[in-house]
Amino acid sequence: MSEELILVRLTDEQAETARNAIGPRKRITHALVCGSHGNIFGTERFCRKYYDAWRTIFSDIFPDGARETETYKFDEYISRFDVVTALMNELDARKKSPNSRATTSSPSVWQRALKLFSK
Repeated sequence: MSEELILVRLTDEQAETARNAIGPRKRITHALVCGSHGNIFGTERFCRKYYDAWRTIFSDIFPDGARETETYKFDEYISRFDVVTALMNELDARKKSPNSRATTSSPSVWQRALKLFSK
């Protein structure tokens, strides 16, 4: 299954709808769409941090690559904060598959990921 990682700059209407769904005190300007694994809403800095890391770490899950856009139609405005767990489970399932070519299984990629998120 082919999926994309998309960093979305929200319109004012989308940001308002997301704030109403998630909480009015949240500062929301962007979203990170992780294919069928869910969405994350937040500031540009917050979303870009995960976008930059995940497009490298989970390149097997997102073979079509990653892109940025200002136009995207959302089905729901709910953040799923366990997206990384779902992505890791997907990657593990792909590694166990006999016909998969997991390139992210090298320790150096995981070490870089841990180093990035430990800051």
